[in-house]
Amino acid sequence: MATIRMENVTKQFGPGKQYCNVYDFNFEVKDGELFCLIGPTNSGKTTTLRLIAGLEKPDQGHVYIGDWEVNHVHPSQRQIAMLFETLALYPNKDGYGNLASPLRVRKVPKVEIDRSVQEVATLLGIKHLLNRTPETYSGGEKQRVALGRILVQRPRAYLLDEPLGALDARLRISMRSELKRLQRELGQTMIFVTHDQEEAMSLGNRIAVLKEGRIQQIGTPLELYHHPVNYYVAKSMGKPAMNFYDCTLRQRNEKTFVMHDHFSLDIDDRLKGMKKQPKERKMILGIRPEHIDISDVKQTEEDIAAEVFISEPLGAKAIVDFKLSEETIRALTPSDQQFEIKGKKWLRFQKRKIHLFEKESGEAIF
Repeated sequence: MATIRMENVTKQFGPGKQYCNVYDFNFEVKDGELFCLIGPTNSGKTTTLRLIAGLEKPDQGHVYIGDWEVNHVHPSQRQIAMLFETLALYPNKDGYGNLASPLRVRKVPKVEIDRSVQEVATLLGIKHLLNRTPETYSGGEKQRVALGRILVQRPRAYLLDEPLGALDARLRISMRSELKRLQRELGQTMIFVTHDQEEAMSLGNRIAVLKEGRIQQIGTPLELYHHPVNYYVAKSMGKPAMNFYDCTLRQRNEKTFVMHDHFSLDIDDRLKGMKKQPKERKMILGIRPEHIDISDVKQTEEDIAAEVFISEPLGAKAIVDFKLSEETIRALTPSDQQFEIKGKKWLRFQKRKIHLFEKESGEAIF
C-alpha cells in the first residue's frame, strides 16, 4: 500500500503545448483510501491517472508514490495497476489465462501464479470462469475478470479509469457495491475516475471535482454536497440537482435581502459575522429540492406562490416541479403527498440551507 501525491503538476498538449489538460494539481491520496476523480470529458481525469502510472510525464511538478518521487521512473517499476473502461480481456485466453497474464509477463514462478489466481478467483467468486473464454461471459463477469487481473498483481495502488461505464444501470449499482466491499477488505489505495456524481458519492472516501484541467474542490461526499466552494461544484453534486435562481442583493431597513422577481428573502442573519462579504450585487441563489417546504396556505411573508407542473413518483419519494412564470422550482417530497396538476401551493425555502454564489466568479458566499 502507498500514498500518492501530486505537487504543482502541470501537463500540456498540442502544438506549442498551448492546451493545458492538467494545471497545477496538488493533492494527496491517503494510504488505503478510495479517492474519486469526477468531471466531464477533457477535465483531466484520465491524464491524471496516466501521470501517476507513468504513461505521461509532467511538464512541471512532481509525482510521488509513497516517499518515492517517480517522475523519471519507468511505468513497469512503479508497482501500479491500471484498469481501463474497455476492460481489454484477451479473447483467445480463458479466465485463468487472463488472470495469469500479468504475472507471466513478469516471469513469476508457476506455483506462485497458480496460488495468486486461485486466491483472487475465490475472492471475486469467478472460479467457474477460469476454464471459459470471454465471449461466454456476461457484462458483470467480464468486469470481475478484468478486476481480478489487476488484483493478482498485488500493486501498491490501483488506478481505475471509468471501469463501470459500459455496464447497464442495474449492473453498475451491483458492481460498485462489490468494488467498495473489495477495497475495504483489501485496504489498498484506489483512485477511481468517473463522470457520474452518484457513483463518486457512493464510492469515494474523498472526491476531487475537476473542470477544464483544474481542481475545483476536494472533500468528502457530504462536504461537497453541503458546502460546495463554488457554483460549478454545487451544480455537479446531488441528484436531483440543486435549484438555481439569478438574484440581486439589496439593502432595506438596514437589512440585506436577496431579491428575485417572484420572492424576497431576508439573509441578514446569514451574513452577519462573516469574514467574507459579497463583492457584487448580482448573485445566484441555490436551494436543494429536499430543503423546500410545501404548504396549502401562506404562512410567512417569504412564502412563494407556485403552480404544480408535474409530479414524478420515485418510490418512497417524489419529485414535484412547480412553475414560477417561466422558471421551475423542483422539490423532493414523500410519495404519499398528492398534488393536483395546476394546483396552487406555497413554497418556503429553508433559509439555513440556501446557498449564495457570486454571479461573475461563481464563488460561494455561504
